[in-house]
Amino acid sequence: MSTGAVIIAAGLTSQREGFLPLKQVGKLTRAQRVILNFRNAGIQDIVIVTGSHARELEHSLKEQEVVFLYNQDYATTEMFDSAKIGFRYMLGRCSRVLFTTVNVTLFTQETVDLLLESSAPIAVPVYGGRRGHPVLLNSQAMERILTYTGEG
Repeated sequence: MSTGAVIIAAGLTSQREGFLPLKQVGKLTRAQRVILNFRNAGIQDIVIVTGSHARELEHSLKEQEVVFLYNQDYATTEMFDSAKIGFRYMLGRCSRVLFTTVNVTLFTQETVDLLLESSAPIAVPVYGGRRGHPVLLNSQAMERILTYTGEG
């Protein structure tokens, strides 16, 4: 069962925060750390959905061998719309995907390994009663998300 990853890095950031995907967490940027977490768990097919500062992010990750997809409507759409761009690309390529945003950097390889053991259509890590990232979705779950047109 092939597993890929979809990372969302398309959102707008405030002037005060700066561009979060390129902010350092230790010696790596947030984007590099998320990619490394997936690579360490054996995930090779990785997609990053970009928007704001796309060229800057792509340039900083040019050695990472990831696919970049651009959400041209990033300023007027929500994270859900960026996720759909990533899922649409992955559908047919992978039977399931790990999904997260570039803002969630501190999950561990152990968390990814445990998710990969799951056969559930959707698996979410939980700690202290709180759901977290990454989320594992199978192809049927991605298809349902891609057909959703409701509110919220």
